[in-house]
Amino acid sequence: MTPASSDEAAMAMIRKSAAEMRGFTLSEAQQARLKAMSEEDIQRQAESDPDALPATDEELERARLSRKLRQLRR
Repeated sequence: MTPASSDEAAMAMIRKSAAEMRGFTLSEAQQARLKAMSEEDIQRQAESDPDALPATDEELERARLSRKLRQLRR
């Protein structure tokens, strides 16, 4: 991940459950920072974070199969 410039505060990683995330909203500063980023900036930052790498085609296919299996089992 690229270090934040001196005028930007780095965003910390926080783990929360789905229940804790209900009603969550970004602050105005966070929204402005996100809106100012291009798609390429977002993609580049996602790819540089080893804990949040985009899924590969193989991983996406496995997820689709898993979802189909769960639906069939219902």
